[in-house]
Parts: sequence; C-alpha cells; structure tokens
Amino acid sequence: MANDQDVAPTPETPPPAAQAPTEIDAAARAKAEAEVDRRLLESSLVRLRATGHPLLRSMADDLLAGRVSMRDLARNPNIAAPIQAAAQRYLHWRNSKSPEQLKAISDDMAARVQWMRDQVAIGWKKRGNDHNRNTEQEDKRGPHAER
Repeated sequence: MANDQDVAPTPETPPPAAQAPTEIDAAARAKAEAEVDRRLLESSLVRLRATGHPLLRSMADDLLAGRVSMRDLARNPNIAAPIQAAAQRYLHWRNSKSPEQLKAISDDMAARVQWMRDQVAIGWKKRGNDHNRNTEQEDKRGPHAER
C-alpha cells in the first residue's frame, strides 16, 4: 500500500483496487482533501515548469518557491498570452473528445483524487492512533519508565 507521502497516481497508473472500508471522520477527510489539492497543484506546477515556454517555466518556478501568489499572476498582463495559448490547446484537445470520453476521463480522475484523499486521511488516522497507543503505554508505565 502506498504511503500518504507518495500518493500520486499518473494517467498510466491503473485504478486502485478496492480496499476494506475504513472509517474516516469529517475533519480528517477535509484536511486530507486540502492536502491532496495542494499536492495536485504542486505536481501540476512541476509539470508546467517542464513546458517549452520560458514565461510559464518562470511562473511555475516563482509559484513553487513562494516568490509570487496566484493572485499576483492573475493581475500580471504579461502572463495572459501564454496562458491563453495553453487554454486554446486544452480546448482543442477537449473538443476532440466525445462526451462519453470526457465523462470517462472525469469519472476516472475523480475516483483517483478521492482515493488519494482517502489514503492521506487513513495515513493520518493510523499515525494518530499509533501516537495515541504509544502515549497510553507511556501513561501506564509512568513518565520515568525505561524504554
């Protein structure tokens, strides 16, 4: 099973096998959702940094290094042309797909993202349970017990 630090399926990764359900509370699910969204954005920026356009590479570098924010970039008129060109390529790709293909792609990606969120939440829950178990054992032995 992948750990929650390396959960990033690629388009070539087969969908994860169904696993036994694990209870995940709403707070852990929300925290995992935010963490996975952050990881997905970061991996997208890393891929963007590998594109051919120097301005997009620079933008991705600045975002990853924390030198600029998304809001700063949205206000920058120099970034508009490469972003529009990338959007046009995306629209061309999207328009080449049938509605059924787009739904299948969307459903597949939604399932992968949900799986990633669940894996992160399960990992956090397991670490929390391990920490609680260790703390309980320390409480039973006392604070000065030999380890």
